[in-house]
Amino acid sequence: MSELEFSLIIVSIICGIVITKVLGSIGDMIQGRGERPIYWVHVGWIVFIVLSVISGFRSAFLTGGLTGFGYWHYTLALVPFACLVVLSHMLCPDLDRMTEPSTEAWYYAHAPDFFRGFALFIVINAILVNMLGGIAWLDPIRLLEVPAVVAVLLISRSSSRRVHAAAIGLFYVGLFASTLRYQ
Repeated sequence: MSELEFSLIIVSIICGIVITKVLGSIGDMIQGRGERPIYWVHVGWIVFIVLSVISGFRSAFLTGGLTGFGYWHYTLALVPFACLVVLSHMLCPDLDRMTEPSTEAWYYAHAPDFFRGFALFIVINAILVNMLGGIAWLDPIRLLEVPAVVAVLLISRSSSRRVHAAAIGLFYVGLFASTLRYQ
């Protein structure tokens, strides 16, 4: 088994953990819908995490973005996926232990921590992708990451529904633009 195949298996397991946690949380929210209404902004961020995992996995491994590296390079490639595991646990409530009356109240109570973690994820991902020889620092997509970090930190301080709803739209556009750019 080559180093690429080994790290591909490990990343697949990590991605499976994220997607299982997220989809399980969505299922719990749907089943308990009568007790606690579902908040669409919260679900939008949950789906964003799933799409980020799929996009990151695709760009790192399926398009050949990480071929020809050594063991430590592949180990570094695991870090952003591990960050997504932590973010998925920060974003997805355990409905059995949730004390808030709705997922909306839970979302706004935990959003600052999630968005600070998300800003840290963006920075870590940018540094590691550059270290692994991915995207150059002066690439247009890279130049958008600085305002993205600032925006995420500002969102973490806001409790405005409109700000959080607009942020979902902007981050979906950014995710799709970066995915299409690096096919």
